[in-house]
Amino acid sequence: MTGKSRLKKLREFGFVLAGGLTVIFGILGPWLRHHPAPLWLWLVNSLLVVLALLAPRSLGPLERLWMRLGLVLGAINSRIILTAMFYGVFTPMGSLMRARGHDPLRRRLDPAAASYRLPSRERPGSHMAKPF
Repeated sequence: MTGKSRLKKLREFGFVLAGGLTVIFGILGPWLRHHPAPLWLWLVNSLLVVLALLAPRSLGPLERLWMRLGLVLGAINSRIILTAMFYGVFTPMGSLMRARGHDPLRRRLDPAAASYRLPSRERPGSHMAKPF
């Protein structure tokens, strides 16, 4: 990444972080808890905006830490979501299909069958004349 684009990214990071903190702790927090926004929020936001404008390189370590935290939380969240989907959707659906005797892959063994091969359907040659 070039120097100017890196500075731009760090500047954007400072503004987005200050905006996110303002929304969460300056708007939602006071609205839900019925108390004024804390003073530390405005001090931290002011510092972030000043650093983003005047010295965006100083936000580099904070941005790297933030990205590492995001990677860790993303890995944890994806496992939680996938586990919930598997045990909340796919397992009950499979159990219900088994209970009803539905076998979409035709895996049931038939001792009398000579072969499990399914003959393919014959198609006319004209089906490839205009494929799209």
